[in-house]
Amino acid sequence: MTSNGARTVLVVEDEPAIRGLLCMVLEAEDYKVTTAEDGEDALDQVQHEKPDAILLDLMLPKMDGWAVIDSLYHNSKTDGIPIITVSAGPRYKHVGEQNVKGFLSKPFDLDTLMVVLEDALKLPRLDAV
Repeated sequence: MTSNGARTVLVVEDEPAIRGLLCMVLEAEDYKVTTAEDGEDALDQVQHEKPDAILLDLMLPKMDGWAVIDSLYHNSKTDGIPIITVSAGPRYKHVGEQNVKGFLSKPFDLDTLMVVLEDALKLPRLDAV
């Protein structure tokens, strides 16, 4: 959490319009938002400021979302961050593994996004125990 109590969400999305919409919606709900355009940038962002949750597109340039999930999961400093995957593709059976707490299929409903995010943030982080 940031010093003012707002939770930080990292939005990893290569489509500028979707990334902008997610930022606008989350900021309106008093979240602090950081962004990344690809998987490599996402991993860099996590090293600078560990977010409370990650909204992660699965189909990204440079490094796809699955590789990001795998990297975060195998790092003891980041393996407790709840991840919500976002994809236009089919729902994958791997959701629920490696700290993936939810799946949103594009196009998604913004109310559903907030419910899934709030549910993910209610779960205790592994590094907070």
